[in-house]
Amino acid sequence: MDTNSPAYRSLLDAWTVRGKPIVIWAGSGLSAPSGLPTWPQLQNQLENELKDLISSSNPDTATRRRALLGASRNASSVWKSFEHLEEAFGSSTFQAAITRQLQGALKCTIPKGYTQLWNLGVRGILTLNVDRLALRSFQSSDARDLSMTERSGNDLRELIGSLTDPRRRFVANLHGHLEDPVNWVFTQRKLAALLKRSDYTEFVRDCIKYCIIVLVGVTATDKAVLERFRELRTDHINIGPHFWITSVDDFDALQQAERSGIQVVEYQNRDGTHQEVLEIFHALKQHVPLSEPGTPVAWSFGPDASDASEPIQAPMDLMTQSPNALRNLLNRHACALLISGDSDSSTAFAEFSRTYARPILLASSFEPDSDDANEVLGYKLTDFRKEGGFGKVWHGYDHLGNEVAIKAFRHEVRERPDMLDAFRRGVRSMQYLEKRGISGIVRFLAASEIPPVVVMDWIEGATLHEIVAQGGVSDWREIIDVLSRLAEVVYAAHNAPERVLHRDLRPHNVMIRDYYAEGVHGELVVLDFDLSWHIGAMEKSVYVAGGTAYLAPEQLNSQLDATTRSAAVDSFGFGMTAYYVLSTSDPIINMNLRRDWHETLTNLSARRKCTEWKSLPRMFQRLIKGATEFKQHGRLSFAEIVAEMQTMKQVLDSPETITDLSAIAEELFARTTMLEDYELLDGWPRRDRGTGLTATASQSPSHSGIRIRIRYSQQGNEKYRDLLSAINDLKAMSSPIARSFVEKEEIAVESRDFLATIDLQASDPVELLEAVPAQLDTFLDRVIARLNR
Repeated sequence: MDTNSPAYRSLLDAWTVRGKPIVIWAGSGLSAPSGLPTWPQLQNQLENELKDLISSSNPDTATRRRALLGASRNASSVWKSFEHLEEAFGSSTFQAAITRQLQGALKCTIPKGYTQLWNLGVRGILTLNVDRLALRSFQSSDARDLSMTERSGNDLRELIGSLTDPRRRFVANLHGHLEDPVNWVFTQRKLAALLKRSDYTEFVRDCIKYCIIVLVGVTATDKAVLERFRELRTDHINIGPHFWITSVDDFDALQQAERSGIQVVEYQNRDGTHQEVLEIFHALKQHVPLSEPGTPVAWSFGPDASDASEPIQAPMDLMTQSPNALRNLLNRHACALLISGDSDSSTAFAEFSRTYARPILLASSFEPDSDDANEVLGYKLTDFRKEGGFGKVWHGYDHLGNEVAIKAFRHEVRERPDMLDAFRRGVRSMQYLEKRGISGIVRFLAASEIPPVVVMDWIEGATLHEIVAQGGVSDWREIIDVLSRLAEVVYAAHNAPERVLHRDLRPHNVMIRDYYAEGVHGELVVLDFDLSWHIGAMEKSVYVAGGTAYLAPEQLNSQLDATTRSAAVDSFGFGMTAYYVLSTSDPIINMNLRRDWHETLTNLSARRKCTEWKSLPRMFQRLIKGATEFKQHGRLSFAEIVAEMQTMKQVLDSPETITDLSAIAEELFARTTMLEDYELLDGWPRRDRGTGLTATASQSPSHSGIRIRIRYSQQGNEKYRDLLSAINDLKAMSSPIARSFVEKEEIAVESRDFLATIDLQASDPVELLEAVPAQLDTFLDRVIARLNR
């Protein structure tokens, strides 16, 4: 295995940075160490059984079966082979034959690979196997205390919520599981039916769009795998990165995967044990990301910048030069030294920097009112605008009269190697983003470390911190709109090939261009990506206006066992920025560790009512809490933040398009007065009124609706003689207004407990939410009154 291959290094970095949840797409190869057959092996075993069956068949039957055996052996895919085999055996015998070959799955030793993956923090496993080893391995893994949801390919809708909850894990048995042969997917016909299911398509599409998919033990050229990757690629949706860990020796197959947006991590399975896969998993656990050292930064003067024929004067002789002249002379010579770009040039540049330290210090002087100190990198300073821990920001113009911002860093940046390297890497990050043309990021124009300065577009407007302090971004539509745009900008930077992190995300670094003319609808621009990946070396840059509390715990305490080169750092900054917008107050360091943190968020969200979607404040509260978890691995990934913000935007702008049943159920509870103080349990609302009445929601058996279960447990003072009359109350609740939404209603008495079940069809969420809550309140009132009269 080539540990220096681009795909392998990309996998290590993507796994550690983890801007998205990681989901494994597992094939039979991952289960092979247990002794279970791979799909090709299973096909071969079934063909041998069929051959034996043919020998004992009557002539006409034998002829038909022999033809189907030949068709299986010559089929273009294993799916078609199994279809021929099923026809030859008959459905029942075919199922029995497969069960016989796989029956060891329930008691076999679990392959280490499965357990290692759960221990590495994967969000879930999409498995093509029916052996249920993915679930068995979870139950013995370090993640076993987390909530687990297991579903088959025909029942995936409920798993959609699992993608956005870091405390939940899932197993999607895409082709069914061993104990349920009716829903197996082994044949071309059943595969085609599965691929047409809307819930299957939606779930797999969301996994590919919002997660990092790692294919292990699968044939990536398989239609069941590549179909959705190709679709998103064709739709020009920014997906990935995704990876295929494989020992396949098929150049065309590898190219097909790459064209579908999947990076191939190759290894050679020399001894047939696939030991290299376990070694890769071990490397993923041990990997500590290291940023490449930054390269020296000097301002290029154009074609003649490399002309080193003119020697530079001695340092003391230069001390009589003006700051403007020094900046030009020193940068011209620096560019000449760096022209080759090799290690020798960097060494020569370092020696030059030491020798000319005093002239470089003098070159750091800026005086807008002085003709000999008012220019830098070809830009003219006009006036000073603000000062922070990093240095000063000057307003200026280029030679065409365009406004620019000139950020001059403190000279200390040059004197400390860690800060200088941070500055260099920051400049490189800005160059990456400029190259990728990502919208919503201030445009980078020029930079130099002689003196340390960065020139960017001037943004006329106000920061998010200023806007909120002035009473702006106060209603929910504005809050969700602004923060959704912010999330998308940062997420786009994360998804650039270079995976650029911000690492100083706070309201001070977010601006609305022309805010005082256009309001919050002006262009949102994110500043200070130049500090990405290196806040640890530049802490002073955030010691302003409570800025330190926006930093993740691992940025403030290097002793924590967590890397700062992780997208979870930006998740924390986003969460605290959302807290500021909600509370209008800067956060306090470690306030997320206080006992009353949840209560604080609850009270803040309750203060801002949302008439359009009553549960939206609770959704926003959960986003803040999930994004600001102390432990890095427990935070929402940035992909999850983007998905949550999109959902909140959707419920405000187009609620009729909501298909997430748990979200509809939560809103139903929020609009029902007697249930509005609900809590979420595994993503579904539950209300325990403490007086014997409990209401819970779940997915209905039809998978397209919501089941509301209302249980009234006896308290000792109930009058049960009129209990059955509650049926009339239930039917009254199912009035003509709400009748079209009710699929089923049922009343039962269990151990003298009253139990009502109502199944609601949710194809039209807007009308459902307008019609049902009032009747549900009436029903609950009548039930309680009848049981207690």
